Amino acid sequence: MSEIDPSLLPGTEADFNGTRLGRVLAGALLAIVLAFVAWSVRALREPQVTPPSTAVPPAPVLSTALDYGALIDDENFQVLLGMAYGKAGRIDEAMVHQREAIRINPRSLFALNNLGYYLFLKGDYAESATVLEQALQIDSQSELARNNLRQTYASALAAAQTHKERASWQDRERALDLRGSSAAGRATSPAR
Repeated sequence: MSEIDPSLLPGTEADFNGTRLGRVLAGALLAIVLAFVAWSVRALREPQVTPPSTAVPPAPVLSTALDYGALIDDENFQVLLGMAYGKAGRIDEAMVHQREAIRINPRSLFALNNLGYYLFLKGDYAESATVLEQALQIDSQSELARNNLRQTYASALAAAQTHKERASWQDRERALDLRGSSAAGRATSPAR
């Protein structure tokens, strides 16, 4: 009689911390994202014709053709696909898709924030900080980008090897705090 591998039993630690559940969930999320984007692209491309009130409305055209070229150049598709890869722990692939979204729209706050976060996870604090600072230049009120940048600065300070490197990160952190306090002052001031 052969022994049962405990990692195959449901409810075991390997079932949740292993890659099997993560892959299943990432695959399901990816399928949902692809279906949503395909539906969105199709809805945007179909002409919106209002029939005359006396005419019988035409039957909807059901097209199963998917324009993959439109998906490749769709910023939201790239951002969502990158997020799906990120949730699955495939950070390198996630970064590729966030960079592609930034290529399509260099002012994509979501793509810049996500890319900065993924660079942080990879330990590339310098590029992460640069990307997140770009996100804050686009929207100085983005608390998500600001918090990710604070986390990047803290980790970079902890990893700094030299006094000069630490001083540089501290200067950048102080500048963020100054920008944050002036942005907060603008947010609470009465509208004119």
